[in-house]
Amino acid sequence: MLWTMSSIKLNFLKRKIEKSSELMKKINIYFIDIEDALYCYEDVFDAFHFLDVNSGEVIYMTSDLLSLFEKHGDAGKNDICDWQLDCFEYAKKISTDVSGRYIKIPTLDSYEAYKIMQNFVYTIEDENLREKLEDAIDGRGVFQRFRNVLEKHSNIKDKWYFFRKEEIKKEVNRWLSNYNLFPVYMERQK
Repeated sequence: MLWTMSSIKLNFLKRKIEKSSELMKKINIYFIDIEDALYCYEDVFDAFHFLDVNSGEVIYMTSDLLSLFEKHGDAGKNDICDWQLDCFEYAKKISTDVSGRYIKIPTLDSYEAYKIMQNFVYTIEDENLREKLEDAIDGRGVFQRFRNVLEKHSNIKDKWYFFRKEEIKKEVNRWLSNYNLFPVYMERQK
């Protein structure tokens, strides 16, 4: 009887998820753009990324241009180079947006990136390799040491990149669900 209850509950939850994704607005997003935005640390680059929820476009925006528009409005155009005009127009759109069309993309903090690496290590069946990876993610400089182990063991590199991509998608899906958006990931043609 317990098993039957669980399967009924599981089917109910599956249908609920399917219905909720049908109710959400679908948005086409290039995965590489979202990934780049997640790893763009504001304190290092002094910039932000925004998602245009109408087009799926990821917009790179410096804090200087946002501040310039917020302080001087359209007159701020006089203080920038021609090549910055398009970005300035986006700064204007973002700053004046009241409809929620532009949402700031959060960055993946180092702890979250570390947890993804740690979870990947747990999936490695080869005990010797798992121990090397566990050693690599212990202490300072974990990201570089982790990459070094991957370079020496190229047989798991593809597995790592696939794992990381799927984990990032889960995070992005969670984040976008707060805005009632359902991402459809696209790959750029080479």
